[in-house]
Amino acid sequence: MKYLFIVSLLSLLPLAAEPITVRVKGRVSGITNINGNLVNAIAPQDVALLTLRYDTAAQAAVDSTTSVAGFYQQLQLSAEIQVARSGGVGWSLNTGHTSSIIIENNSIPTTGTSQDSLTVRGTSDNFLVDTPAESGEGGSVQIVFVGGLVSRANELPNLDALSYATQITAQVKRGNDYNAFFLFEPLTYHGFAAGSPSVSGCVPLIMNGLVSSAANRSSSLTLPTTVLGAYHRIETSNNLTTWTPIQNFAGTGYPRNFFHVVGTAPRTFYRVVDSSAEFDELLP
Repeated sequence: MKYLFIVSLLSLLPLAAEPITVRVKGRVSGITNINGNLVNAIAPQDVALLTLRYDTAAQAAVDSTTSVAGFYQQLQLSAEIQVARSGGVGWSLNTGHTSSIIIENNSIPTTGTSQDSLTVRGTSDNFLVDTPAESGEGGSVQIVFVGGLVSRANELPNLDALSYATQITAQVKRGNDYNAFFLFEPLTYHGFAAGSPSVSGCVPLIMNGLVSSAANRSSSLTLPTTVLGAYHRIETSNNLTTWTPIQNFAGTGYPRNFFHVVGTAPRTFYRVVDSSAEFDELLP
């Protein structure tokens, strides 16, 4: 009773809301039992988009049996997964239209280790039905950000802390009807204050030359300017067809220099992608 009394007192203290929006791009990594209504709405390797919103100033309600900080009373928490194809299926959770939703910070305080994670779990009765026989069942979503999230266990990571995630996965399940799995690319991460629009900015990329050593070669590159609030993603390719992200910078308004190890590759191309603009263009 003493613990509950302390929590109830703390809940009376005003906290300034600090809602944020986080977005990442990924793909459908697997599906089971997809047929019926959804057979043309999702397929393996489809591009998928994840949007997560939460209030970083929310107060924790710690589960004393697990020491996990769960943020149960989030009034501005929502999660959306959208398959980016014509007629693609999408799922959404928010605190106003779900039977339950929780966000947990499993970070080890101040460590930023690979074991740290942020998990969002929720259930809903409004998920699309694939097989009519399953029409009476609800669905669930779980989204997990893993690795390097330096934050206190009783607080939620801010935009900067969450950007250090090394793996982002999700699962959508509706009873025995269907099960979909998603893998998102951490280097497509971008975010902004929830009450503000996303920031876009196209910037040039300059290659300064090659830096060689006895063991390897590296490209020296410069962004002569960056856009404050935008996220600039550097990608590389050896054929101008398949591109791989290697860096993701939050713009500061100042130049940014970096190196990329190219080894013995005969040729390497680079480009800058505006993560926010790309995400908006992919939305159905």
